Amino acid sequence: FAKPTRLPKLITNSAEYMQLANEAYKNSTGDTIYSQAQIDLYKNATDRVKYPNHNWLDDMFSTAVVQNHYLNLSGGREGTTYSLGVGYTDQPGTMLGFSYKKYTLNLGLSSRINKRVTLGTNIQVRYGDRILPANNNSTDLYISALSQSPLFPAQTPDGKWYAKAYQKEQGNKNPVLTAQMPIKNPDYYGLGNISLDVDLIKGLKWENRAGITFDVNKNKLFIPTIPLYYYGDGTSAGNYNANLGLSTGENDNIYTTYYSQLNYRRSFGSHNLAILAGAQQEANNYSELNAFRTGFPTNALAELNAGSPNGQTNNGTSSQWIIRSYYGSVNYDFDDKYLFGSSIRYDGTSRLPKDSRWGLFYAFSGAWRISKEDFLKDVQWLNDLKIRGSWGKI
Repeated sequence: FAKPTRLPKLITNSAEYMQLANEAYKNSTGDTIYSQAQIDLYKNATDRVKYPNHNWLDDMFSTAVVQNHYLNLSGGREGTTYSLGVGYTDQPGTMLGFSYKKYTLNLGLSSRINKRVTLGTNIQVRYGDRILPANNNSTDLYISALSQSPLFPAQTPDGKWYAKAYQKEQGNKNPVLTAQMPIKNPDYYGLGNISLDVDLIKGLKWENRAGITFDVNKNKLFIPTIPLYYYGDGTSAGNYNANLGLSTGENDNIYTTYYSQLNYRRSFGSHNLAILAGAQQEANNYSELNAFRTGFPTNALAELNAGSPNGQTNNGTSSQWIIRSYYGSVNYDFDDKYLFGSSIRYDGTSRLPKDSRWGLFYAFSGAWRISKEDFLKDVQWLNDLKIRGSWGKI
């Protein structure tokens, strides 16, 4: 394909547009769209309301001011610390039909209840409100604005929408009208976790963590029936959508995780021992539901029950998976010179059949740090040398 030498030109001079459209139409059909009298009306016009040189890009684009605000409060005393934050984002689109607002709340808390027990939690909540056009395609709207006729504006001052200037025009979609058929896309997101650490005896700690993440994403699109008119004579050009339609859907996702484990670490002279044992689980639940109806009696009732059950559609699905694990490890070293380790896991997953979803996995290792032996201690050019061997199954 040949590389274009320049970007497409936006023609806002109506007379020039009409002449070029006539030339193109005549080359393909042998006929013209506009008479010379019509062209002269736009070319010599003093009333640019009646005979405009309309720039559709001015309708579709504007300068956007983005706002981000965040307020945080933190402090603490006597073993307890906290942090509270609230945020607000307002992000209007530079293209008509797009916008996004977000509200956030963050809460963190840690408290040492006594010398053995520490409790902590962190919560994050977010609400997002996204608006976008029905086709969710900024490129399509941009091209529609570039290729639209400059002979007419998007609508009248009293709100009536135009389809074309004249009936004989081939026409294109009214991008301003299309951009104002919004998909409402609210999103509710939350993340929370809690921790509990207990020092049982010297060297032995019991650690617990639990968390949940949820996301509820909704969408709703209502396309009403809107009368359209010809700009030239104000007569009816039909409807934007003869069949009212409402599409609505929701998908929910909840993910949970937790683990509980014991950690033991002690040193006895040159002997160092570390033992760990625990259990962990991850679970995910997802569901989705969508519905559609047409035949609404009025534009004012954008609810499913107001539509006709004839031709309605609905669909939905759900899924779930779980992973569960039990694990342990032992690590021993003497004077950081002779090192031995072993680990074992017993893992199961719902993604496999019941008779094969569990597996036992283990590993062993041993190492000798030769550089700590007396016969190498005076070797200046050698910092660390260790020989290690291991075997494992995963």
